[in-house]
Amino acid sequence: MEDKDYDKIELRSDKVRRIIGRVPPRLVRTGTAVIAVAMTALLFAAATVHFPITVEAHGGVVDGGLKVEVPYRFLYLFDRPRVAWVRFEGEAEGTRHAYTVDGCCPELHATPNGNTFTAHVSLPNVTHRVYDGQKAEVRIVVSDKTIWQQIIRR
Repeated sequence: MEDKDYDKIELRSDKVRRIIGRVPPRLVRTGTAVIAVAMTALLFAAATVHFPITVEAHGGVVDGGLKVEVPYRFLYLFDRPRVAWVRFEGEAEGTRHAYTVDGCCPELHATPNGNTFTAHVSLPNVTHRVYDGQKAEVRIVVSDKTIWQQIIRR
């Protein structure tokens, strides 16, 4: 009988139990609002911020066109025309020109830096002088989707 008497002992007063047993409604509303605003901001950023995927390569001018040596592991990405940002040798560091990758030759070329294939870039309406043999740094845009589009794979 004595064990049951110990279970009935209250260590806290009625006022203290009411305060401990209740979560302040203002705190709940504020926490919910902060989480909702943060989630909305993240969704907005994911829907509007673009995440470009690019391939860096080097090339040279040959017969008025640009031949670019691209690492062979990226061959599957050249199934359709792509945008190539080109900086020719002798130009200022920030200068880039946009051209289109017309096609590619999937023939494998072994180089000391790894296997490559050749992508062809036509140079229509060139506003500056380019010469055969002139080297170029090329950044080919593979994808320019938003983060949301990358997540849902559209």
